[in-house]
Amino acid sequence: MSKRVQVRQVRSSSLNGKMSIIYKVIIVGNSGVGKTCLACTFGDGVFPEATGTTIGVDFKEKAVKVDSEIVKLQLWDTAGQERFRQSMTARYYRDVHAILLVYDITDRSSFNKLSIWLKEIYSHIPSSGTLMFLVGNKIDLAHKRAVDKRSGHNFAEAHNMNYFWELSVKDNKDQVDHIFYTVAAMLKSDTPKELKSHWLMSSDDNIVISDTEKSDVGKSACCNTT
Repeated sequence: MSKRVQVRQVRSSSLNGKMSIIYKVIIVGNSGVGKTCLACTFGDGVFPEATGTTIGVDFKEKAVKVDSEIVKLQLWDTAGQERFRQSMTARYYRDVHAILLVYDITDRSSFNKLSIWLKEIYSHIPSSGTLMFLVGNKIDLAHKRAVDKRSGHNFAEAHNMNYFWELSVKDNKDQVDHIFYTVAAMLKSDTPKELKSHWLMSSDDNIVISDTEKSDVGKSACCNTT
């Protein structure tokens, strides 16, 4: 028997001065993979039809309710271009709770550079204790696909990442919400590292955690810029 976690969006007016848990989530990946669109679609509730190149870092914050508690996700949308990141890198990774690593399924180079991004990540944070998620964006351009889904799944599994999704940020806001609700639920659960490998899922799966795991959790397509 399995248990579903109740996670939903919270209106600002419904907080009524209640204290909330704040988690820092950073979004990294090459320039142009859709990081800004991912953050804006969840944070603002609408896909941005035009975005500029992120210089340094941009922020979004949104509250969701995980079961009966309020959780705020503070999203750090980071620059993908090296010249904009050099002076900010240490600040990106300070006190981070979760990382979304994003690539473009139509751009093989953005996938090939995932290992470089991981090397940077692990030079600034411990290899355990931080949730890691992989997102393949722009499946609305499947006819231009350069990275097959199995490659993404295998990469996530090889690097012990928590979840893997493919989606179109432009065409599927519900899936964007699903990603961040999953992040919120897992952060709230304070799950031990040794259980994380059981939760590697593809975008076709639901957020279902088995009782045996003893947990309480559960501008073209998608932007040309970060």
